[in-house]
Amino acid sequence: MGLLKKRWFAPLLLALLTLAPFHRLLVGAELPVPDDGFISDLADGEFPVRVEAGRLLRAGEAPLWTSRIWTGVSLCGSGAIDPLSLLLYTSLPPALALGWHVALLLAAAALGAFALARQIGASRPGAFLAGFVFAWSGFFVCQLRHLGVLGTVAFFPAALFCLERAACGSHHAASDARMVSWRSRVAWLVAFAGVFGLQILEAFPQSAYISGLCYAALVSARGVWLYAAGKDVESHGVRVRAAGGLALGALGAAIVGLMIGAVQLLPLHDLGSFSDRGSSGSYEWATHFNYWPPDVLTFFIPYINGDISDLSYQGTGIFWEDYGYVGLLTVSLAILAALRMTTRFAVAFWSATTILTFGLVLGRYTPLFRMAHDILPGLSTFRFPTRFLFVVELGLALLGALGLTLVENRLAGRWHGPRSHWLAFCLTGLLVAVTVVDVVWHNRRQNPFADAARWMAAPRTAKAILAEAVPGRVFSPSVTQLHMQAFVAARGWSDLEPFYAHREYLQPNGNLLHGVSTVDGYSGISPWWLVNLLGDHNRNGVMQPLYSLQPSGLQASPAFFALLEALSVRWMILPRRVDNPHLRFVLATPEAALHELQGTLPRARVMTRVRVVGPATNVARELLEGTIDLRREVLVEDPAVATRMPGGEAHGVARIVLDRSDEVVVDASAPRGGLLLLADTWYPGWEAAVDGRPESILRANLAHRAVPLPPGDHRVVFRFQPASFSLGLALSGLGVALLLGALIYARRRTAYLK
Repeated sequence: MGLLKKRWFAPLLLALLTLAPFHRLLVGAELPVPDDGFISDLADGEFPVRVEAGRLLRAGEAPLWTSRIWTGVSLCGSGAIDPLSLLLYTSLPPALALGWHVALLLAAAALGAFALARQIGASRPGAFLAGFVFAWSGFFVCQLRHLGVLGTVAFFPAALFCLERAACGSHHAASDARMVSWRSRVAWLVAFAGVFGLQILEAFPQSAYISGLCYAALVSARGVWLYAAGKDVESHGVRVRAAGGLALGALGAAIVGLMIGAVQLLPLHDLGSFSDRGSSGSYEWATHFNYWPPDVLTFFIPYINGDISDLSYQGTGIFWEDYGYVGLLTVSLAILAALRMTTRFAVAFWSATTILTFGLVLGRYTPLFRMAHDILPGLSTFRFPTRFLFVVELGLALLGALGLTLVENRLAGRWHGPRSHWLAFCLTGLLVAVTVVDVVWHNRRQNPFADAARWMAAPRTAKAILAEAVPGRVFSPSVTQLHMQAFVAARGWSDLEPFYAHREYLQPNGNLLHGVSTVDGYSGISPWWLVNLLGDHNRNGVMQPLYSLQPSGLQASPAFFALLEALSVRWMILPRRVDNPHLRFVLATPEAALHELQGTLPRARVMTRVRVVGPATNVARELLEGTIDLRREVLVEDPAVATRMPGGEAHGVARIVLDRSDEVVVDASAPRGGLLLLADTWYPGWEAAVDGRPESILRANLAHRAVPLPPGDHRVVFRFQPASFSLGLALSGLGVALLLGALIYARRRTAYLK
C-alpha cells in the first residue's frame, strides 16, 4: 500500500502498461504498416521521408530538400524535420527510431491525460483510466499512420494541464477557488507556450488549429470561473484583473508558441499556397470526406459495422477517420459523471465540449460544422471534420475518470472501517484493468506489424539498380493501382505477404529506405506545377493519359517513353516482363520485372531550342500527337525566352560535379549559348549563379529548372535557400528567447518582491 501512495508509481505504471503491447516495436524488431488502400501514410510516406532527413543530416547536408522522389521535393514543413524526428532518425537505426518515436508520443499522451485528470479532481485510478484509454483510443491507434497528427495530439492534454494550472493552481485549489500566484501563473503559461510550440513543430496545422480552439474555449470558461469564484472574498477589480490576466497571458503564450513553430509553419504555408489547396476550400470540399452517422455505435460496440482490417467494414465513411472506441466502461462512466456531477466546472466544461465537438465531427449531418466553417477564420482550409474526434475522445476519457472517482467515493462511503478506502481502491482498480484489456484487445488490430528486418531489407530490384555505377532514376507505372491490388489481396491487412511483395516496386517512397531515386513518390501536399506534370493521389497530370497498365501488360504511347527519358528515368519496374523497343529486360522476381530504358537523357543538359506552351492539358495533347520533341526542345511559358535562344540542334554538354540535397553544381559548355536544363523540380527558394553572378531560374518542361547561358564554358551553382525557412528559423529562435526571458523575469521579479 505504501508503494501505491508514491506519487511517481501510478505514472510509471501507466507508461509501462501503455507501451507494453509495443515491446517489439521498442527494440526495432517490427514496424507498424497500417494501410489506407492506395498507400500506407506511415510505412510508405512519413517513415521513409524521416529516414531520408536523418540520412541527409548524418551526411552533413541540410535536410531541407531531397531530389530522390518527385524529381525533388521540399522537406521544410513536411514534419520530417521536427526536433524529435531529427534527433531520433539521425542517431538511431530507422526501425528503432520509429519505435521510440511512437513510444515517446504515446507516453506523452498517456501521462498528459493522467496529469490533466488529476488536475481536475480525478482519483489515481480515474486518472490512470483517462491516460490509458486516451493513448489507446480509436483515434490514436488509427492515426498512428500519421506521425504529424499523432505528435500534435499527443501534447494536447499536457497543454491543457498547463492552462488549468495557470488558471487555478493545484487540483486542490480547483475545489476551493483560491487565486493562483502571479509567479505560478507566468510559469505555467510559459510551459503552455513551450508545449504549444512543440505541437506546431509537428507540422500538422489542422490538429494544432483544433487544439487552439479548445485552448481558447478553456481559457474563456476559466476566466468566467475566476471572476465568479472570488466574488465573496475579492473586489470587482481584483477579479477582473485575475480573469483578464489569464486571458491576456494565454494569448501572449499562444503567440510565443506560434513563433516557436514558425520554422515549420512558414515553409508549410508556402507549400500550401503553391499547391491545389492554395485557396480556402468550399463547404462541399471541406465535408467531402464525412463521418458516417451509424459509426457512433462503435463507441459502444467497436466493430458493429465491420472492420477495415479484414475488409468487412460496411460503412460509407473512412473507417480510420471514424473509429473512436475508448472502452464501453469508459463511456458508461463518462455518462454517469455528466448526469451526476453537473455542478463541477470540469464536468460541465468537458460535457459541453465533447458534445459540441462531436457535432463538428458529424460534418454536414449537423448545422454546427457549417456555422463553424463560415464563422471561424482558417477552418475552411482543412478537410476531414472527423479530425475533431481526438477532442471527443479526451473528453470521454476525462469524464470517465471523474465518473470512476465518483464510484470510488461512493463505495468508500458505503463501507465502514479503516479499510473502506482500500477496498474501494481495489475495486476501481479492477474496473480499470478490465478496461485496459478491453481497449487493447479491440484496438490493437488497427496496426498490423511487419518484421522490421524483412521490411527494411533491400528488394532485388533495388539491389540491381544500386549495383550500377550511375544508378539513375526509376519509375513504377500505376503503383497506386498495384498497391490497391495488394490491399485487396491482403484482405485489408489480415495477411501482410502481398505488402512484402509490393516492396519490389520501391513505391511509394520505399526507395528512400534503400538510396534509390525515383520520379514518382507520395507527398501529402505537392506544388501544382509538379502535379500538372506527374499527377498525384488527388488528380492526374500529363503523365497518366500516356499509358495504362492492363492485365495483358503495359500499353503506352511513344510520348510516354519520351517523357520518361526527358525526366532522366533509367529504370522501369513492371508486374511482368515486357517486350518493347524502348526497354531492355534486366531481371525478374516472383513479384516484379526490372527493365532499363534505352534512351535516357542526362539529368543536366544544354538545350538551344524552346517551345512556348500553354496549359498542361495542351502539353498532354501535343505529346500524344507527337508535335513535341523533348529530346531537342525545352518547354517554356515566357515567349521572351524564345527570342534569346540560338535555335537549331543543341550544341554543348553539361556535367554535374557536385550533387547535394541543397546544392547542385554543374559545369556546362555552350558554344552558342542556350539553356542549362536541370530535370529537378523548380521551386521558390532555389537560387542560381552562373560563374558567380546571380541568374534567374526559369520553370521549364512544366516543372523543372532552366538557366540561360551565354556562349562559352560556365559553372552553374544551384542552392536551396528558402526565405520562409530562414525567417521561420529566426522567429523560432526569438520565440525560444522570449520563453526563456519570461521565466528569468518571473524568477527575478518574485525574488525582488520578497
